[in-house]
Amino acid sequence: MTMNLLSVPAAVGVRALRIFNVRALLADVPIAWTVQSVQHHVIGSVVFGIGWLIVGTCSGPVAAQLGGGQIAAVFTIAGVLTESDVKMRRLPEGANLAGL
Repeated sequence: MTMNLLSVPAAVGVRALRIFNVRALLADVPIAWTVQSVQHHVIGSVVFGIGWLIVGTCSGPVAAQLGGGQIAAVFTIAGVLTESDVKMRRLPEGANLAGL
């Protein structure tokens, strides 16, 4: 229920950014999004869920977990860095990172 309530203002905010042609701070490109195939999202969701299941923690608060002495955070960080490395290696030469 809460997630649905939070997604409405987020959607309105993104729409407003696009209407006013706001540019991204770091990439200096217009705020936009592209819709990828459903298969792409399903595969990504399954891989994320499997990683979450194996480690037993979400990747979001990993810095706080590491600071709190939770050993699982080390494995989470390793997984995040590995995924980032794999993703970057699969990008074509000169790809625009703002569209990811």
